[in-house]
Parts: sequence; C-alpha cells; structure tokens
Amino acid sequence: MTRLALFLISAWLVLQPSPRAHAGDDPGVVFTLLLNRPQTQTLRVVMEIPQLTSTEAAVSMPAWRPGRYVILDPASEVRTFAAFDAHGTALPFRKSDKATWTIQADGTAQSPVDLRIEYEIYANELNLRTRHVDATHAFLDASSVCMLYAPRRADPVHIRIEAPQGWRVSTGLEALDDRTFFARDYDILVDSPLEVGMHDLLEFQVDGIPHEIAIWGRGNWDPERLRRDFADIVREQGAIFGSLPYVRYVFQLHVQPGIGGGTEHYNSTIMQTRPSTFDSPDSYRGFLGLVSHEFFHTWNVKRFRPAGISPYDYAHENYTRSLWMAEGTTSYYDDLTLARVGLIDLDEYMKRLGRTIDALRSRPGREVQSLEESSFDAWIKFNKSGPDRDNTTVSFYGKGALASLVIDMEIRRLTGNERSLDDVMRLMFEQFPHGSDGYTPEDVVTIASAVAGTDLDPIFETCVRRAGPLPLEDALAHVGLELYQKPIKGAWDDELGRTPEAERAYLGLKVASGNIGARVRAVLEDGPAFDAGVIADDEIVAINGSRVEGGTFEQIERSLQPGQDAELALFRRDELVHIRLKAGSKPNSTWAVRMVKEPTAAQIRAFEMWMDKPWPNDEDDKDVGLGG
Repeated sequence: MTRLALFLISAWLVLQPSPRAHAGDDPGVVFTLLLNRPQTQTLRVVMEIPQLTSTEAAVSMPAWRPGRYVILDPASEVRTFAAFDAHGTALPFRKSDKATWTIQADGTAQSPVDLRIEYEIYANELNLRTRHVDATHAFLDASSVCMLYAPRRADPVHIRIEAPQGWRVSTGLEALDDRTFFARDYDILVDSPLEVGMHDLLEFQVDGIPHEIAIWGRGNWDPERLRRDFADIVREQGAIFGSLPYVRYVFQLHVQPGIGGGTEHYNSTIMQTRPSTFDSPDSYRGFLGLVSHEFFHTWNVKRFRPAGISPYDYAHENYTRSLWMAEGTTSYYDDLTLARVGLIDLDEYMKRLGRTIDALRSRPGREVQSLEESSFDAWIKFNKSGPDRDNTTVSFYGKGALASLVIDMEIRRLTGNERSLDDVMRLMFEQFPHGSDGYTPEDVVTIASAVAGTDLDPIFETCVRRAGPLPLEDALAHVGLELYQKPIKGAWDDELGRTPEAERAYLGLKVASGNIGARVRAVLEDGPAFDAGVIADDEIVAINGSRVEGGTFEQIERSLQPGQDAELALFRRDELVHIRLKAGSKPNSTWAVRMVKEPTAAQIRAFEMWMDKPWPNDEDDKDVGLGG
C-alpha cells in the first residue's frame, strides 16, 4: 500500500467517532445547566445517572482543569448539594473528601435505580478560565461545573442548557439542537467549554471545515481581518501535520479589561485579551501569537499527549517530564507560524526570539533546573510565583521553545535540510493518537533520531535533561542568523555622559512600587544584594541618600558606577535598616538576533527551507539589526 493511501486511511480514522459514541445511543449521564439567575453569578446543575446498580454512588468535582497544571479545587464553590431517586425522595449522602460526595442509592443489578443529583455553584472566576456567570454571559469549563461519576466516565454524556431568551451557545460539543449537546464521554465533555450568552459570532472555512469565533465583550476588531488571519494560522499549522483533526472548530474569545491568556481544548480554545488589543498593531500581533499557540495545541497536547497526563487523573497532580515539548515546542511554533505566513515580518520574529533568549540568559535558575525538572515540578513551581523563583527555575515555555529550535536546527543540519522538527511533529501525531497512553521522553528521542538518521540522545541530554546553556549560536548559524549583544541606550545615559557600550551597575534586584519606596519583589543570586542581605518585601526608600520610589529605582541604580559603594536605606516591616554593598556590573546590553551580513549559499538555502520564504535581498532589510 502506498504512503498516500496509508495517510488517507489514517486521516479518515482520526475523524471517525467511537462506535459507542453516537448521539442517538443510550444517553448515559445527563447534565442540565440552569442559568435562570445569571445576575447572581450562580448556576444550578442537575446530574442524572440512569440505571445505577450499586448501593452507593460517589461523584466528585475535578481538582484541576486540563491545560493549567495547578490544583484549583473548584469544589470549594459548590454552595448546595442534594440527591434524589426517581420518585423525588431525598437520599442520604456524606462528604467523603474535599471534592467527593457519596450517596446512598441502594441500587442493585436486579433492581437498578435512577439517580438525580442537584447542586448549586458560585461562578465568579474569569482569569483562570474555569467558570464565570453574569447578566451578559456564562463561560463554563465543565471540569469546574460537571461532576464525575467514575464508573460511567467512558459513557456518552448529554448536556442541556437553560438560559435567558436571546442567549446562544458556542462550544466544540456536537449540537443536537440549540440547547442540547452531546459528548462521547466525560473526557470530551470537560475538554469542550461552553460560551453562553450575547456574543458576536464570526464564521469562516478552511479546506471545507467550518470554524467560528465567538467573541464576548467589546473591542474595535475588524471582522474580516480576524477571519483572514485566523484562517492563515489554521491553514499553515494544518499543513505541518497533514490534516485538520476535527469536523468543526470553535475559537472562544473574551475581550475584557485586565485579562489575558488562553487554554487549549479538544476542538476549541478559550482566549482572553484586553479591548485595547485591537487599537495597536503591536498588541494585535502579540494577540495573534496567542491564537497561534493555542491552535497548535490542537495536535500537540490535545491529540498526542505525554505519558503521565494521558489519561487525565482529575483528582490529583499529573506528573510528566515532557511539558517542555507540550508547551515549549508549541511556543517555538507559535511565532514561527506567524512569520511563515507573513502575519509578522522577519524583524518582529527576530525581536521576539531575541527577547526569549535574553530572558533565559538573564535568569540565574538556568544553571539550576533542567527542562525535565521544570516540567515535573510545574504543579508546585511554575504556576506559583515566589521571590526565589528566578534563582532556581526555568520556564518550560521559553527554554522549551529554544531547545526545540536547537533540535530543529540539528535535524536540518544532519539531513541537509530535507527533514526537520515538522517531521517529528507529524510522526508524533500519527503514532500517539488521542486516547493512547501517551509518549515518554524516550519516545521523543527515538522519533527525532529516526527523522535525523542518527542518535540525537546527546543533544537531548544537553538541552532537556541537564541544566545549563543551550548551543544557540551554532543552531542559529545554520540558517544565517547570529546572536549579539545589542547596546541599551537608557534614558539617562546622555545626562551621565556614558556611552551605550559601557558596563552598567547591577544590584540584582527586581522591584515594584511600594507604599513609600521601591518594594523588592525578588533578589537575584547573581547580584550583590543577595549576599548583602536584602530580602523580598523590603521597601527601599533611599540609595546613597537619594530618595527612591518605584519608578525611580532603575534610574538611581544606573547612576551608580560598577564597583561603587552603595548604602541602601530600607524598611523591613516597621524597622528602618541600612545595608551596605558594592555595586556589581553587567553588560549594558541585551541579547538579540540578527541576520549575518554575508551568508553562505548553504545558510541561504537552510533559511529558506526553514522560514518557507526567500532570504531578503534588500540591503535595508539586512542592515536593520533584526532583533531585540
């Protein structure tokens, strides 16, 4: 059989529902969500479990939601709980742990019972994208709304929505009518959030497959541009994997003040941004990076998933050493996608890449924590900020993206640019379908090595398993790019008579505006303040007698000379403390990326194969110093 025939059969199988997952089958568990008092930010849930054959039934609210690796405990907002049999008789129950209710149902195989559970939830959480209800809408991630009855986890689920007149529903679930939806099992249900309310709806198609953008909020967006730009992202990423693995896709978008971020789901995503996003070209391009990132997850995480988080354990932390690939590789492709389709130009792409490199090389934790360790400890470190975090951790997003770039370039170098990380992604998609046990770290090395035609274990040891630097200079050189230190011209350099190339004073402090001075957020281990005894939450009010405020700390720090003695006056709780130290030094520059001035023919070819566009010939394009 030809490779094309195998591909077509595989693609057809991906799109087929499970044999037991037809909407017309036994309805299984049924949820009814009642939004008849949205102004109170509450909703009532009715859960019906038919033909129960056990004497007890334990139902539980998941402790976390897929896509955010931190325990959220949404059960804390369950306001009331009750259970009834088919005749409306109340059944006794007990709370058996923080998120589980155990009901005395008295069902048997000979005499099964129908169980009806009713509970009320407070829904006032928007930023974490779990559940939010008000007079204009309801956003409901089922992992924080619909309880799990574990023995029926694989059974089909129906969900009904009772909402105010004029509200509509946008969700990735299969619609049976405008208020009733179907999921083939509980896992698909909790991976298909619902946006219910008065939202705008934009529609477009890619390869004949319908897509919709459901927008709650107000903003100055251009509907046609959104359709066009979203479609370009969908088309490019679909080409990487060879197919779009769904029959319909929904982009849910919240446009509200003070929010941002996104979460991937099975055939949908929820994204959040501020209204001002659409008033600035720079902000809008940043937003498209979010769109690109969340959509790439349609394959990377939502189809092929690391072992340890497949299948999900909704009650506990799910450990894996591969979040660097799940999130970091996705981060590598989000901006690369935009550059390939022209939604950002090469200058913007290099600026973003330079910022990521500078952030990593400015973080002391790069020498402490590996990407595998960062992935494993996500539950206790990544989503929990602390003043020592920069000293002991790296981001599996940022460093993961850079490690992916290094691996991509190594594959391209070894294969004469005939193979790449794109091929690794396709093979992962083919070999670890949704519902499998997931891939191991060893699987990734095996597939990447097969693509490269040689053992890539050494590069994974350097980039993934071990803390320390990445060989970025060599990787970038393959495609005619180079790292350099771009001088920072500060607002006060002219006044100080200092050239931009000079070293600058460095105390190793991150600060924010405090009550009367600059509040210390973090003390970096590579600066003199760490050993001198400055600690988090100290409030610096003066340096060498000059008053310090949150907005003037950097100016005063830059006024110092490297090696100069400095006395910090600060309040530690209610006590005035004086700390003396000697200012350290740091290059007055940031890491940035630019194109080499005289590329070889091999570099030009590699660049064009990677970026899918010609090497710029215009001298003005090459001389702008592409980067940070």
